[in-house]
Amino acid sequence: MGNLRVEQGLPEEAVPLMVRALSLNQQVKSHNTVLNITALRRQRAALGDEEFTRLLGRHFDEASVSAVLSLTAMLPTTGGRTG
Repeated sequence: MGNLRVEQGLPEEAVPLMVRALSLNQQVKSHNTVLNITALRRQRAALGDEEFTRLLGRHFDEASVSAVLSLTAMLPTTGGRTG
């Protein structure tokens, strides 16, 4: 449902649904957890950190927000450098 809401341009509805899907998949140790995190990272990038965090805060407690932000943190790239 969360991905459908993204396609419909409804991030206010999409983000909480996506987080709930992530939570359920983590509980059952599903391989879909990786897909959930990837989708949430895309939403975070599209919305920006401030808006993404605001949406999380409207629906989840501080510990949950912190966990999602940690899981969706963008890792730095090497900028094409190796070694």
